[in-house]
Amino acid sequence: MPCSGEFDVVVSLSAVPHVSDQRQALEHIHDVTRLGGLLLVQLRNLLFNAFTLNEYTRAFVFH
Repeated sequence: MPCSGEFDVVVSLSAVPHVSDQRQALEHIHDVTRLGGLLLVQLRNLLFNAFTLNEYTRAFVFH
């Protein structure tokens, strides 16, 4: 791989769920991250949505 271990920091913000081969994508991200580097992968939280926020906001935020 041409850029193997080239990056100190790799950031992926909500991109992985949109890739057809997620395992290959994560392996590639791992490969390009330098040993001891920082890898940040953000995924959406399927347990939280706007409906949940609206239902509980008044009870827990504005008490």
